[in-house]
Amino acid sequence: ITKSGLEKEAECEALKAKVRQVELSYRAQIDEVVLQFETYKRTAVDPAEWHIKFEAERTSYETQIMQLRQKITDLENKIVMLVSENERLSQVADDRLRELESTKARSSSIDAGRLRELEDMRAQYEHCLL
Repeated sequence: ITKSGLEKEAECEALKAKVRQVELSYRAQIDEVVLQFETYKRTAVDPAEWHIKFEAERTSYETQIMQLRQKITDLENKIVMLVSENERLSQVADDRLRELESTKARSSSIDAGRLRELEDMRAQYEHCLL
């Protein structure tokens, strides 16, 4: 046998092994399908039962949808209320800030006036000492 013959023989063996592997895979798939079919036959349900189950599930889902829609409406209303409350609190905070700034300006003005009075009194006192 020549070298190319050995290569061909090895190639044939590899192909045979691959064919065996594919056959085993197909057999396993066929066995799986047969098993699924047997399971289906054992658990087959009457179409009327399927219809009853379907209607029950549909009713359940419709109820859940209505509840979720109501929850969405409630949450949207809560958002509107919270936005309104947030705007009100922002207005209160702005009013208080303006009031604080006004008080601060008056306090600074009063402090400046008192400082002038103090300086005037100090000057009068020093003038009296002379």
